[in-house]
Amino acid sequence: MNRKWIIAGIAAVLLAGCGTSQPEPGEDNLPPEGVPPATCRVPLPERIGTRTLQKGPDSCDVHYVFTNQTPGNARLVVNGNLRIEPGTILEFDENTLLSVDRLGSLNATGTAAEPVVLRGAQATHGYWYGICFDNNEESTLDHVHILYGGHIWGPGETPLCEGAVSGGAGTANNSEPVRISNSLIMGSAVSGVNGFNLNLGEFRNNVLADNQGFPIRIQAQHASSLDASNDFTGTSMGLPNGDGRVFLWGTLRDSHNEHIWTDLGVPWYVGESGRSRYGTSVNIWDDTTLQIQAGSRFEFGSGTSSSLNAWDGARILIRGTATQPVVMDAVEQTPGSWQGLSFSNAGKSELEHVEIRWAGNPDGLYVGSPGAVHVYLSSLVMQQSIIHGSGSCAVSIANLHEGQTIDLQVEVQEHHSGKPELCSDV
Repeated sequence: MNRKWIIAGIAAVLLAGCGTSQPEPGEDNLPPEGVPPATCRVPLPERIGTRTLQKGPDSCDVHYVFTNQTPGNARLVVNGNLRIEPGTILEFDENTLLSVDRLGSLNATGTAAEPVVLRGAQATHGYWYGICFDNNEESTLDHVHILYGGHIWGPGETPLCEGAVSGGAGTANNSEPVRISNSLIMGSAVSGVNGFNLNLGEFRNNVLADNQGFPIRIQAQHASSLDASNDFTGTSMGLPNGDGRVFLWGTLRDSHNEHIWTDLGVPWYVGESGRSRYGTSVNIWDDTTLQIQAGSRFEFGSGTSSSLNAWDGARILIRGTATQPVVMDAVEQTPGSWQGLSFSNAGKSELEHVEIRWAGNPDGLYVGSPGAVHVYLSSLVMQQSIIHGSGSCAVSIANLHEGQTIDLQVEVQEHHSGKPELCSDV
């Protein structure tokens, strides 16, 4: 897909208010509602409620600025419905954060010709902290350029906000969806988008480029929001990200509903990730159905917990084809590098044209024998598939209830673990 990106001058940001129609302190310096600014570089207050920001004179390189007047960090807090109109340019000072919380919302809607631009005052990776959503109302970013924002806000191993767009210290369950489309996210010192505690809704036709971490970290709960309409590589800008994969982690729990994970054109990565401590397994629970489409590729970091698991009635349907298999590989391509796929008290899963490589860590926690594919009290159909380089059994089956069945058509390759290809106590 050809994209033409117009990056307007230098931009900045806005912030938050108390959600009432009364102006916040400092808002009196802003133009009246519905009136565009008559001058350039209008200063933004530390809090903004419900209002609209419009572009100023065409001669302006920046319409609004948020300045850090402290020796440390500074926040613009949005507690009302903040709207930003096409062509509006906001510029952020160093060590500032745009915080959308406490029932606030941000609706920035530009156009292809006149994007909304939120940019650091300097073209330095992570010059400002980016946008952080926490207990927010439904928000939309469409045709928005978020430039040189994204750093680690907050102490400890689990930062409060981390990314050009991220979730805050609350939980995604307390926040309404944030929809992002037709936008450019570039120049973060960490990941472009961090889905930790972010209720990510639609995510379409975006470019993530020149971010020093991953293009995006996504919770399993919201991974179906992603598709190949996005440029996760940055190649359309000629500016690749520090890590070209999509970081996937966490739990998918949506009883009796189906979620679909697609081929993104880059691998999904499950594993460790630097300073921030995320789980190294992905778990599907409670009668949820996960479908993984043809051509999808996964890479798993090393360790006994690096795995994809179905629990308590959940089902995994892998729909590869002969020409587009689903590949589940290891970063470190040695036998038993990662744990593998596990089905425990699960529904009937079906795997077709899947390649599972270098799994079967012998030190993982299993009922029965370890295996690259481990089945406990579950039914499984696995057809026209490959298990390559397992560090233990290729397939391990433990305890089936009456009516549960196993149907396998699997090619086992490079099996030198000393364990049987099929380990079963039934």
